[in-house]
Amino acid sequence: MTRHVFALACAAPLLALTGGVQNARADIIKRTPLTEPPVQLYEFSTGQARMEVLAIGALKTTEMQESNQGISVRNARALSRIEELARREMLLVNGGRSGSSSDRPDGLLRSEGRLASWLNTQTTPAEPQSACALRRVARPQLSGLLCVDEAGNASLRKINDKSALAGIEMCSHALQAGPMVVEQGRPAVCEREPREEWSHFSVLCAQGADRMAVAVTNKPMQLDALAEWLAAPKPQGLGCENAMVLNNGPMAGAMYSLPQSYQVGTRGPFFAGPGKAPVASFVVVHPKDSGYRAGASRAKPSANQR
Repeated sequence: MTRHVFALACAAPLLALTGGVQNARADIIKRTPLTEPPVQLYEFSTGQARMEVLAIGALKTTEMQESNQGISVRNARALSRIEELARREMLLVNGGRSGSSSDRPDGLLRSEGRLASWLNTQTTPAEPQSACALRRVARPQLSGLLCVDEAGNASLRKINDKSALAGIEMCSHALQAGPMVVEQGRPAVCEREPREEWSHFSVLCAQGADRMAVAVTNKPMQLDALAEWLAAPKPQGLGCENAMVLNNGPMAGAMYSLPQSYQVGTRGPFFAGPGKAPVASFVVVHPKDSGYRAGASRAKPSANQR
C-alpha cells in the first residue's frame, strides 16, 4: 500500500478557539483545524473529560416523536439535554449508523448503563481472489466498539464475534460502529483506486493511555488515505493505536461549544463536516469538573416511553 502521509498544518491561531489563559476549562478539548488532510481535529484526555453515548430517541420530546422530526448534528440544540450541555465546553459528534428509522441505532448502543440496541452481526463476505489480504476473509460490517466504564475510562476494541462483548456490562456507555480503520497502530483498510468512493468521515481514535481524539473531514477523502494519516506517528499523522469510523456522508459532523462564561469573541458553536442528515445517536465529551452529566437530566418522555 502506498502510504499517504500528511503534515499537520494549523489553519488559524488557536488562542481564541481553545481559550488559553482566559478560561482554563476550554483547554480540556483541544480543537485544531488542519488543511492537509482537510480535517477538524479534537483531542482530549479521559482523565479530564467525560465521554457519553446518547440515544436520540430517548432525548426527543413527545412532539418531536409525533412529527417524526429528525435530529442531526446541525440542529442538535433543539434537544433540551444538548442545549444544557452546550452552555459549557462541549464536543458533540454523530454516533453510529441508523437502522430502520433515523433515530433507531444500528448496532449495540448502551447509555447510562441501559441497553438501547443490540449487536449487529452482519458481515461482509470474503473475496478469496482479492489482492488485499483483509478482503480474503469475512469481516463484520460494524467492527468497532467504544466502551466507557463508570470511572470514565474509555477504550476501543475490535469486534470479531460475540466473545468481544465479554464484560460489556461494565460499560456505562457503549457504541458499536465501524469499520475499524486502524488496529494496533497499523492501517486496517485496503488501498483504494482513485476512482473509488470519496466521502466525509467522522472517526474516533484511541491514542494510548487516556488520550482520545475525534477527527471529522471537512472535504471528501478516500478511506485508505484517512487511515494512513490516522496511523502515522505524530507529527506526520495522528498516532492512533486503534480507530473506528463513526459514520460517513451527510451524517458525519461535529459541534463544539465554549463555556458560557468565556467572553473573548464569539463562543460558537463551531461546526465541522456536513452533519446535516438525521442520526440515531451522539457521542458527547465535556469536562468532568463541569458539575453536569448528560444523563443527569431527562427530556419530557414521549408517549411510547411512559
